[in-house]
Amino acid sequence: MDGPQDFGAVSPIADDISSVGVESHSSLGKLDAETDEEDNLSAEIDAALARASEGAGGVLMQRNAGGGGKSISKASGEDVGGGGTRKKLLEDLSFQLTLQPEEAIRRNEVERTALEVQLEHQRWVHKNELEKERKMHAEAVATLKQEMDRKLLTHYDMAKDLQSIKISLGDFSLSEKNYEELRSRKEEALSLREYVLLKVHNVKKDREKRIQALEREKEEAQTAKQETLLKLERTEAGLARLEQSRDGLQADYALLREQSSAQITKLTEELSSLQQSKDSVESRSRVLAQLEQNTRRLEDDLHASKREAAKLESRLAEAQIDVVKNQEKANELDTKLCLSQQQESSLVKQVSLLEIANEKLQGDLDATLSRLDSAKEKKRDLVRKFELEKGKDTLDLQERIDAEVSRLKEQMEMDVGRIRSNLVELHAKEVALLKERVHYVEGERERLSRKLQDEEHRSQELQVSLTNTHSRLSNEITELKGVSRLRHFEVEKYSLSYEETLQALNKETQENEVLKKKVELLTKEYYEMEVRLKKEHAGTEMENVTLKEQLKSYTDMELELNGALKDISEYRDPAIGNAVPSSVEDALILGATLSGAPSQARRRIQESLLLAQQLQRKGKELADARGELEVEREKVRALQKAKMLAEQAKEWHDEPRHYLVEQLREKEGEILDLRRSQELLEREYETLKDRFVELQDRGRETEADLKAILTQREQLEYLKQQAPQREQLEFMKQSGASSAFIPRSDGVKLSQVPAKVAWFDNLRSAK
Repeated sequence: MDGPQDFGAVSPIADDISSVGVESHSSLGKLDAETDEEDNLSAEIDAALARASEGAGGVLMQRNAGGGGKSISKASGEDVGGGGTRKKLLEDLSFQLTLQPEEAIRRNEVERTALEVQLEHQRWVHKNELEKERKMHAEAVATLKQEMDRKLLTHYDMAKDLQSIKISLGDFSLSEKNYEELRSRKEEALSLREYVLLKVHNVKKDREKRIQALEREKEEAQTAKQETLLKLERTEAGLARLEQSRDGLQADYALLREQSSAQITKLTEELSSLQQSKDSVESRSRVLAQLEQNTRRLEDDLHASKREAAKLESRLAEAQIDVVKNQEKANELDTKLCLSQQQESSLVKQVSLLEIANEKLQGDLDATLSRLDSAKEKKRDLVRKFELEKGKDTLDLQERIDAEVSRLKEQMEMDVGRIRSNLVELHAKEVALLKERVHYVEGERERLSRKLQDEEHRSQELQVSLTNTHSRLSNEITELKGVSRLRHFEVEKYSLSYEETLQALNKETQENEVLKKKVELLTKEYYEMEVRLKKEHAGTEMENVTLKEQLKSYTDMELELNGALKDISEYRDPAIGNAVPSSVEDALILGATLSGAPSQARRRIQESLLLAQQLQRKGKELADARGELEVEREKVRALQKAKMLAEQAKEWHDEPRHYLVEQLREKEGEILDLRRSQELLEREYETLKDRFVELQDRGRETEADLKAILTQREQLEYLKQQAPQREQLEFMKQSGASSAFIPRSDGVKLSQVPAKVAWFDNLRSAK
C-alpha cells in the first residue's frame, strides 16, 4: 500500500517543479521577447550581439585575472561602493547580454525550498489518510464475512424448502373444478405446486384435443375411401357403356369399308379421264412458267434499282453525319478557345498577384532596411559606450558587426533581384505560350470552318442527285408495275382454270384418306383404351386392398395410443432425491484513490466507490439467485418428464422401456405414412377424374365422327342413285338434248344441282 501512495505524493511535487520551470522559462522568454525581434534578420543580429558579448566577457575576465582593479564581475554583483557611470553601463550591458541568470537562479532556490516544505506536508497528510483507509477496509471485510455467513444459512433454508416442494409435487392429478379455480387466479398468486398442476393439466388437454383431431382425420379418410369406391363403380359402368358403343362402331366400320371400296373403284375410273385433261393443262402451265420467268426478271431489276437508291440514301446519311461531326469539332474548338481565354485571364491575374507579392516583398525589404538602420544606431550607441574601455577589441567587434550586416544586406539584395528576374522571365514565358496557343486555336477554327463549308456544298450536291434518282426510279417503278399487273392478270386467268380442275380431285382423295385414317385411329384408340382401363382397374383393386390394411393398422394404433395416454394421465411419480447445495464465492476489490485531490473529496469518492461495489455485488447475487431459480425450474421440468416416462412404464411393465419408446416412434411413423398415402390417394383420385373427363371428351369426338360418317354415307347413297341415270344421259346426248334440261330422278334440273354434283355430272357426260 505504500508504493502507490508514494507515487501519488510524488506526482504533485513533479507538477509543482514543472510549473516553477515553466514560470522561470516564461520569465526568460519575456526578457528574450523584449530584446529580440520576430523575423529572421533580427535573430541573426541578436546572434551577432551574443557573439560580441562573449568576446567582451572574455576581455573582462582577463582583466580581472591580471589584477586591473576595474572588474566588471564585481560591478555586476552586490558591491555598492564602486564607481559611477561605468558600473551602470556594465550592469545594463550584462543584463542585455546574459538576460539576468543570477536572479533566476536565486528565484529557483527559493521555490525549491518552498516545494520541499509543501512536499513534507503532503506526505504527512497522505500517511494519515492511508491509516484511515486501512481501518475502513478492515471494517468492510468484517461486514462482508457476516453477510456471507448469513447468505449461506439462507441458502440451506432454500434447499430444504425446495425439497419439501418436490415432495409435495409428487401427485399431478387435478379435477376440472380445481382447474377452473386455479385458472381464474393470477400466476403471481399461485404457489409452485399449483402452477405445475395447472401446466400439466393444460398439456393433458392439448393431448386429448390432438387425439380427437386424429379421430376426425380417420373418419375423413373413411369417407374418402367410400367416395373412391363409388367413383370406381361409376367408371366400371362407363366402361360397360363404352364396350356397347365399340360394338356399334365395329358394325359401322364394316359398312363404311364396303362403301369406300365401291367408291374407290368409281374414283379410279374418273382419275383416268382426268389424266387426259391434265396433259392439256400441262401445256398451258409451260406458257405460265415462261410468263413467271419474265416477271421474276422484272422484279430483279426493280430490286437492283431499290438497292441503288438505298446506297444513295446511306451516302447522304454518312454525309450528314460528317457535317454533324464537323459541327461538334467546331464547338469543341470554340470551347477550347474560351478555355484558353479564361486561362489567359487567370494568368494575367496571377501576374498581378505576383506583382502585388513583389511589392509586399519590397515593403518587407524596406522594413528590414529600416530595422537594419535602427540596429546600426543601436550598434553606434553601444560602440560609443565601449569606446572608453575596449580599444582594439571594440574595433574588432565593430568590424565584425559591420561585416555581418553588410553580408546580410548583400544577400537580401541578391535574393530580391533573383526573385524579380525569375518573376519577369516566368511572366514573359507564360505570355508567349498564351499568344502561341491563341494563334493555333484561330488557325484551327479557320480550317474547320472551311472544311464545314466544303461538306455543306457536298451534302447539297448529294441531295440534288438523290432527288433526281428518286424521280427516275419512281417513273421506272410505275412502268414496271403496270407491265407486271398485265402479265399477272394473264397468269391468274390461266392458273384459275388449272386450279379449279385440281381442287376437286384433291378434295376427294383427301377426304378418302382422312376417312381411312380416322377409322384406323378409332380402332387403335379403342384397343388401347381397353387395355389401359383393365390395368387401371387392377391397380385400383390393389390400392383398395392396401388401403384397407393400412386403415385397420391405423385403428389398432389409435386404440393403443388412447389406452397409453389414459394410463399416463393416471400414473403418479415416486419420491425424488435431495438437492445438493452450491457454495457462494464473494470478493471485494477497491480501486486506488485519486491523487492530488483534497482529503474530504477523497473520502466521499471512496465511500461512493464502496457503495457502487456493494450495489454491483448485490446485483450479482440477485442474478445468481435468479439463475438458481431457473435451474430449479429446469429440474421440475425434468421431473415432469420423468413422471411421464414412469407412467408409460407402468402401462407396459412387462416389456422394457426402450422397446416401448421405439414402438411409439414406429406408430408415429406409421401415422405419417398413412397421411402420405391418403394424400397419394387424393392425387390419384384427381388423376382418375381428369381421365374420366378426357374419356367423355373422346366420346363426344367419336359421336361427331359418327355423324360425319353418316353424312358421308348419305352422300354416297346420293351418288349411287345418280349412277343409273348415266345411260339415260348418254342417250339424251346422242339425241342432241341440252344437259341443262335433262330430267333427274328426284325432279331437279341439272342447273339446280350443287356445284360439286354438277361437276361430277359434267365429267360423266364428257366421257
